[in-house]
Amino acid sequence: MEFSPVIDQLLFGEIIVSTQDREGNSSRRFISTVIDGYEDADVFDVFMNACEKNNIVIKYLEEEQEEQKLYKVLITVNNRDYSSFSYASPEKDISKLLADELYSILAKELKNKLLIEEVKTIASTGFDPAKAKK
Repeated sequence: MEFSPVIDQLLFGEIIVSTQDREGNSSRRFISTVIDGYEDADVFDVFMNACEKNNIVIKYLEEEQEEQKLYKVLITVNNRDYSSFSYASPEKDISKLLADELYSILAKELKNKLLIEEVKTIASTGFDPAKAKK
C-alpha cells in the first residue's frame, strides 16, 4: 500500500543547493543544469521532474514486518530497484534522506548519459582503439 511521506519541500531544495555547493566541480556541472535559476522553493519540483525524465522513480510503500508497520521509500532507476530505506514513524521528515540519495543517483545518471554520448561521438569519428598508440 502506498502512503504520502513527510517532505519539507523548502528544506529539500536547500539541501540540494547546499550539496551542490559543497560538491564543487565533481557533480556540480551535472546538477546545476537541472536547478540553476530556480529558487529553493522551486527546486523540489524541478529536481523531481529531472529524476522522472531520467527514469528515476520514487515509490512510497507501507509494509508490515513482524507485526510492525514500516514506511519504505524505494527508488528505481530504469525500472530496477536501486536504493531503499525504511522507517517506523509516518511523521518522520525524510527531506534530508531523500535529497541526499536522489542527488547522488541523479548525478550518476547524468554522468553516465554524458559518458555514453562521448563514446558515441568518438565511435562516429571512426576511432579504432586497437590502432591507437599507447
